Amino acid sequence: MDETLKPSDSDDEYKLKPPTPTRRESESSTERSQYVLEDAMSESTPHLKTYGLYTTRKLDLKICDEQKNIIYFSQTHEFTSAPDVVLRQGMDKHAPIVGVARFRFSSDLKLGLGDPDTNEKDTVWENMKNISWGLGHSKYRFEMTVNNERRSFLWQRTRDSADGVQGIGKLINWNYKVVDEKTGEVLVVYLSNFLKSWSKKGKLQLKADLGKDWELMVLLGCLGLCEKASRRGRRRAGAAGGASGGG
Repeated sequence: MDETLKPSDSDDEYKLKPPTPTRRESESSTERSQYVLEDAMSESTPHLKTYGLYTTRKLDLKICDEQKNIIYFSQTHEFTSAPDVVLRQGMDKHAPIVGVARFRFSSDLKLGLGDPDTNEKDTVWENMKNISWGLGHSKYRFEMTVNNERRSFLWQRTRDSADGVQGIGKLINWNYKVVDEKTGEVLVVYLSNFLKSWSKKGKLQLKADLGKDWELMVLLGCLGLCEKASRRGRRRAGAAGGASGGG
């Protein structure tokens, strides 16, 4: 490998190859947003696309394809007025914004396709509502337009080996899947790398292609759930530290 292309930090363990620029598709697109109504996918349905989520020193995330090329860059903001998650298509914080997620002080998430700071009127907003029992975080529901039809999807926690959950993954609450609320199809699986790797947070497997907008909405939902879980963990750690130091 050319020395100029070698990552200098341990968290850059992938090729820094920029993706081919693409434009977000409109909701009227029929070619890539075709909704396929067939029998429910079998448990052996292969994934069509996999993204790896890699941490950076600033707690942001680099989202890479299977060849470890950086496709998206996700920034997080907890103590500012900026969106909690800002998703950029490109290698770093200078790449164009393609979506945002807001959930500060809320159990729900508000997901936006586009860049509300520069083009608020064209930003498409959808709600991802927490429908878990009590104060839980096990199930969320969102709707969006796919091929000119409103469809509903569920983010659900999973410990199912059929979804790829193995070993210690069955003991944690950070693995999720997206299912079609109407058909029950498993469309997406997110598998956490908790306690397996510091640099790789997890992987997102897409088992269906319902268009670019749908992919971005799934990414925003996944990033939002990951950041929510991280914040809960930091709060618990802070509370435990305060209690132990309180004497």
